[in-house]
Amino acid sequence: KLCGYILMLQPYIHFKTNIIGTQGRSPTPLDDKGIAKVFGIHVKHARTALSKLKEANVLEQTDEGHYRINERYHFRKKAGGEAAMLVKTFHTTLKALKLSAAEAGFLYKLTPFVHYETNLICDNPFETLAQDVRYLNKTQVAKRVGISRQKVEEVLRKLKKAGALVTVERRAMDLDNSDDGDGRDTLIILNPKIFSRLQGDDGYDATILQMFAGI
Repeated sequence: KLCGYILMLQPYIHFKTNIIGTQGRSPTPLDDKGIAKVFGIHVKHARTALSKLKEANVLEQTDEGHYRINERYHFRKKAGGEAAMLVKTFHTTLKALKLSAAEAGFLYKLTPFVHYETNLICDNPFETLAQDVRYLNKTQVAKRVGISRQKVEEVLRKLKKAGALVTVERRAMDLDNSDDGDGRDTLIILNPKIFSRLQGDDGYDATILQMFAGI
């Protein structure tokens, strides 16, 4: 769930300062109660989660007591030469998903595997030759994320319904590690309107964009 809470905080990161707070013309830092509301949990449990995030050095506190995301993990400013290596999160669409912490955490754990051009989940996200991309099926994703394949299937159903991703089936390249033992694999594509390594929609194939049209 902690990974889910990190993703839930993304839309509330202030530009340049990384302070967690409200957005708009007069942004203000969020306190424990405000963050508990973002998480959708009791303040007591939110404080426990915040404490663990601070222990992990993901979250910091300023001298004024404001919460701030460690820039080493996430930031909101011009990326410069690092842009191509980063996964960008689009806050408006992310905020509209209304996910549980567990569902958000699953998404968060998938982001390092987002392919640069297709948003497919794979082991080598910067590979440019299509035939050399090592796509991850549900069984392999379960191992990477650290949950059972049954749980992966359950979360995927919920995230598909929410519009966070789509799945496609294809003939398995490795029959010994195929998803269902019938020579088929299920591949995962994250919504490029939520997560992207590209600068805008121009770099995506029209088929990818059409999969998420209207979502």
